[in-house]
Amino acid sequence: MGIKYSEYDRLGATASSLQPIDLSDEQKKVFWAFYSNLDSGKALFPDLRGDLLLRVECPYCDMDDCIEIDHFLPKNRWPEFSIHLSNLIPSCHRCNHFKSARYGKDGTALYLHPYFSNFNHSQYLTAKCVIEKSGSISFHFDLEFDNSIDEDATTCIKVMFEHFHLLERYGKRAASHINRQNRMLKVVFSNGGFSAVSDYLRFLADSIVSVSSVNNWEAVLLNALSGDQEFCSLEHLSASLGK
Repeated sequence: MGIKYSEYDRLGATASSLQPIDLSDEQKKVFWAFYSNLDSGKALFPDLRGDLLLRVECPYCDMDDCIEIDHFLPKNRWPEFSIHLSNLIPSCHRCNHFKSARYGKDGTALYLHPYFSNFNHSQYLTAKCVIEKSGSISFHFDLEFDNSIDEDATTCIKVMFEHFHLLERYGKRAASHINRQNRMLKVVFSNGGFSAVSDYLRFLADSIVSVSSVNNWEAVLLNALSGDQEFCSLEHLSASLGK
């Protein structure tokens, strides 16, 4: 199995091109039983499940807590990878549910592999703030790609965002996230005006990127708001966020 696992790690996000090993039903049950023990913290794996779930945020959405373990390649089709660490992805319930047992066929990746797909060199997630005359605020996310990301990766990102409903989830979460910053934003504005708020938001965004990704939804949102003069104005902070 060591050779098979090494091949998985070499292929990374395109591991779905690996043909499943021809296992008997009894052999499959053995692998599934090993995973069942891992998932319940029994036998050979007393601490592994807990260690996997130490990650604070789901790597698929960068938003919700990790409470489940996803098999990037579904264990029913690839039982031999049921306990391969590279195939075990800590995830939130919603992402694990949305992903289910889907996988890329014919060697094409359906989703980005959280351990092997790194696009920190290119931002594809964007955000904007819409302020109505009434003072209500809404946040909207979108995808924009340049030539630095190849066509296959672009397709994976689009499919993942569609299947996991990420743009909608980010928009809903953004409002509560910014409301929690309300008091601090007002304090920062009172001490330095628009430029101070802009610098503060950009500092928060850079701090997140340093430990996550340029495509982390929170960092993208904060960076977008840092350049939005209407959002960073005193009138807006008093009339809108203060409600």
